[in-house]
Formats: sequence, C-alpha cells, structure tokens
Amino acid sequence: MSDVTLRQLRTADGAAPTALPTPAVPVTARPPAAWVSVHDVVGPLAEPASGTRAGTPTGTAALYVRDAILGRPGRTPTGTRLEMRVAPHGRASFATYFNAFPAGYWRHWTAVRRIRLRAVVDAPAVLVVRRSAADGTAVAVGALRLAPFASAVCEVDIADCLDGGLVWFELLGQGSDVALIEAAWEVPDNAVEAGGLVLGMPTMDRPEFVLQNLHRLADAPALVARIAELVIVDQGVHRLSDEPGFRAASRAVGRVRVVEQANLGGSGGFSRVLHEASQADATFVTLLDDDIALEPVSVLRAYEFGRFCSSPAIVGGHMLDLDAPTVLQAVAEVVDRRDFWWSGAPSGVARHDLSTAVEHTPWLHARHSGDFAGWWMCQVPLAAVRRIGLALPLFLKWDDAEYGLRAAAAGVPTVSLPGAAVWHLAWARKDDALEWPAYFHARNRMVAALLHAPDGAGALRASRQLDIKHLLNMQYGTADLRARALADVLAGPESLDARPGASSRPVTTDAPDLQRHHPLTAPVAPDAPVSALRPAARPQGARLTVWTAAMLLRHAVRPNLVPPGTAEARLSVGRRRWWVLPGHDSVLAPTADGAAYFWYRRDPRRFRTSLTASVRLHARLKREWPALATRYRAAAVGLASSDAWQARFAAARD
Repeated sequence: MSDVTLRQLRTADGAAPTALPTPAVPVTARPPAAWVSVHDVVGPLAEPASGTRAGTPTGTAALYVRDAILGRPGRTPTGTRLEMRVAPHGRASFATYFNAFPAGYWRHWTAVRRIRLRAVVDAPAVLVVRRSAADGTAVAVGALRLAPFASAVCEVDIADCLDGGLVWFELLGQGSDVALIEAAWEVPDNAVEAGGLVLGMPTMDRPEFVLQNLHRLADAPALVARIAELVIVDQGVHRLSDEPGFRAASRAVGRVRVVEQANLGGSGGFSRVLHEASQADATFVTLLDDDIALEPVSVLRAYEFGRFCSSPAIVGGHMLDLDAPTVLQAVAEVVDRRDFWWSGAPSGVARHDLSTAVEHTPWLHARHSGDFAGWWMCQVPLAAVRRIGLALPLFLKWDDAEYGLRAAAAGVPTVSLPGAAVWHLAWARKDDALEWPAYFHARNRMVAALLHAPDGAGALRASRQLDIKHLLNMQYGTADLRARALADVLAGPESLDARPGASSRPVTTDAPDLQRHHPLTAPVAPDAPVSALRPAARPQGARLTVWTAAMLLRHAVRPNLVPPGTAEARLSVGRRRWWVLPGHDSVLAPTADGAAYFWYRRDPRRFRTSLTASVRLHARLKREWPALATRYRAAAVGLASSDAWQARFAAARD
C-alpha cells in the first residue's frame, strides 16, 4: 500500500494510466492521528419492495458512480445499497453528486485543512484521487495501489479550496473485476460540537411517504445511532397512528414520538418541531418535509458538517426532483433584495441534470452562499432556536426564508451543503402561485420585506407588476386572493395570529378561473399548436412597455365577443408563457401537472375593478410602509416566541 508520484500519474489528457509504474513514498510518512468519517462513499439505494412513488426514485445511479457495474443489494450502515464493481481493466469515477467531497465548503466553514480517503476493495486495484479548483479545473493529487481487503488511505490538502473545489477518486480495475467494499472521506477528529440530533417532520395525510421514510431510517443504523428523538407532528384529518404498519415502523426506528394537533400549516408544524426539540438533550434539529424521499446519508453529512462548523450555522440540503431523480432543482436559496423574491444560487442555473459528469459542470465546483435553506431538509443548531425563537405564524410560504434572514441577522449563517439532498416534487408541477396558496405567497412576502428589506420600493414594484400579469392572464381569482393578502398586511401584525382554521385550505375562493376542468369534461375547443402562439417570444425592453399598454387597453375596454360556454382554443402551454394568454378572450390552459385545464375568460368589468383595487392597495402600502415596518419589527420577537406558539397550540386544541 503506497503512494505513486504525481509526475508518473499525469498523461496527455491529465488522466491516470491504467498500469502504474513502480510505487514511491510510503503512506506512513506522516505521524498517525485520530480521524473520523464525515462523508461515507455510498452506492445507490436499493429500490423499495413496494415500488411506490414515495420510495427511492429509479434511475439514480449517476448520482453515485459513473461507469461501474451495479451488483446485488447489501446492508450498509446507511441503508440497503447496490454493490459497485469495476470491470477488469475498467475505470469507475466517483466524481458524482453524492460521492464527491465538497472541499470548498469544509475549507470555508470549518477548521479542517486536510482530509483523507480510506478505501477497501476485494481485488487488486488502483485508486486515483483528484481535486478541483472553484472553476472546475482538476489535477491528480494522489494515487494508491490497493491490495484485497486491506484498508488504504490517501491524504489530501484542501487549504487552497477557500473559494470552492471538490475532491473525488477513480477506481481502476486490474486483471480481475473489483468491488468497492467500503470507502469514506475522513477529517481529523476535532469537532466543535457534540451531542445528538432531533429529526422533525410535520405531516398532513401523507402516510405513504411517512412510512417509507421511517423504513429508510430504520435501515440506516449509523443515522439512528445519532438520533435523540424523531418528532412527527400530525396535523392530518386521518391520524397517522391509525395507519396500518405505522406502529411497527416506529418501533423499528425507536425514539419516535407523535404529536397530534390541528392544522396550523407548515409554520405551525415546523414550529412545533422546533419547540419540542428545544426541550431535548440534543445539539441540532433537522426539519424534514413529509412528501420527500429521504437519502439517509444526506442527514448524516449535514450533522457531521454542523459539528465541525467553526461557529453555529444552519445547514440545508439540496432538492432533487422526485419525478426526474437526477435533476437538481434547488441549491443555495437567496432572497433578491431588489424585488424581495427568492431564487436559487448560482444565478441562472435551474434544473440541472446531474447525469452530466461533475467534471464537466464548472459551477458545481464553486462555493455558493445562500440566505436560507428550504425546510424540505434543514438542520438548525438548537442554541440558535433558543436564541431567535421559532417560525413566524405565516401558515405556509416564506417561513423558512424569513427564518434564515432572521438567523443571519443574529449571526447564524446558512450553508447549503453539496452531497446532501432529498427528492421532492418539483415546483414546476404545482400551481400554488395561482390557487389558494397565492394568498400566502403575497402576504408573507410582504411581511418578510417589512421585517428585512431596507425599504419597500422593490417589493411593491414587483407586486404591482405581478398583479398586472395575473389580470392580463385573466386570472381574476388569483388577483383577488392577492388583494385580500395585501389588505391583511395593512391590518398589521396582529392579523397573523388569527387562526385560519383546521381546513387544509384555510383560504378559499369560488372564482371560475381557479376551477380545474378535466380534459374529458372541459369545453370543446380546437388545439392551438405552439408554433401558432403569438407573440412567440417574451416581450422585453421597449417592446414590453408598448405591448403592456396595448394589452391593458384591450382588457379594460374591448368587449368579449366569444359566446358564453365556449372557448377559442385549448393551449398546450401553461403559465410559463404568460405573454400568450392576454391575446385571447376565452381559452383553456393546462394546469402545471398537465392533469386538467384552467378556463380563462376575459371580463373587462372585473379587470377594471381588480386593477383599481390593486392600485389603491399598493398606494396605501407605499404610504404606510415606514409605520408598518416599525409595527411588524416590534411584534416579530413576540410572534415567534415559544410562549406565543404554546398559546397557539393550546388554542388549536379548544
């Protein structure tokens, strides 16, 4: 077991040769030290026997390894996983999302400056370690000849990875095929924090997902060993404790506690988790959505990273698409201060398919900063919870963003950690910006801006533009929901404490344009091919100004001559081509999931009424912004306090 000189490793293309020359410099040149594993190298999770949608998505191999032979499933400390083998004289790369080590993040947020790879194989092999810079350029930094069943280690210096960089390895087969028995990235054992982890999952009538994730946890003893308690906050109509198989799954995990309460939304469910966790003898709490497919190693990596952070930090996981499992749809989350809207970092990168080699995706190597972490998977230091409180009573939307901004103001940053992710339904398959959640989008965005924006100019400008877009798209019900939201913002922070009720949809509307029509029962209308839609491209610049003025005049004045009960066309594009709908008078547009249609019908009178209301509300918000911001900021600490939430929990039982 020995190193090989880098000069011998480099070939014309920068890769390691299949056959290596005589080895040099023994590994034992450095004195021994205590090391701890923080990033196990893992194979793909085996498919669940149930084959349900709530299980691990199929087609995930590219997230773990490239050019390997996937063998039989076997038990590991982090779950039942597929064996990874390399063919004779073949090469497998672990420059993948789940197995590349995020050196840039560890270098920036912790005191770690050296890491090491420990690996065991079942046949002679060669292992080549590579390290990249923030721009993605990579060099070989070490290599080992591996003997069967002998633990080999290779140290890597990451002191130069301040702005980013990944470290990975390649495994080269020799005369026979070779299986990777185990491998892990290790760091010197000088963790800042010790203590256990509380997992928390609010849920509402999603037993299939909860049960599948409980099975996934039970199958990961390395994670279970670190869990002080798993708190499930059941806000559903049909109680989880009555679900067949739940008690057995809970016993398999151990230390599971179910808290039943009325539906207080996501903020109420997560605040209950934060409250319960703050009473526990633990160091961190990890918040998990109930409609995810869990990757246990992600929770472990966030936990280990949090223990080594030089100062307390929120550690968030990334989001993979449940329906397109190699697609990364959320990385670091930021709030754009220009219009106070959330977006992803890096800017301009959305829905990246990780089946593309990591080596060929430079932005993945850079270190990205975020303002908050989505609560699909988010680890929070309990010391911070005890200091800054729980979530604001926002019901849903913006609770995680506001919490991240509040934590940052208190000196607790957010880190979105590569290699830690869960699978979740993509936002593009939801219409929550149009249907009843649009109320919470509008209200809570404005509340967050009142609390954290330097002024209201950007948020108000963006809100006015959004109202115009909805009205030109004949989405009058959405505009009405937004108007109700802004009126409630003007009512002051006291309105946040009005319990919305035990319904899963606390804000309702009977607007015709928000009703879903099944394709078989929707009005008969000819299909409009994409090529026939006008304008074909999104209006921009001066053209957008002219187009908007013309559309405003058309919708306010021109009568709708399409006979009632009929539609001009059935479109194949939805809300993402918002500039197409305003040119129609009565049209069917698909819902985000493609399962139904919204029927949009132009109504000049309703357009004028809603536009007038929007202008008045935004003018009043602009006028009263300084006073409102003062009131909300004065009330925020009390609204987010544990005492206030205990009162809400008690009231919800009455």
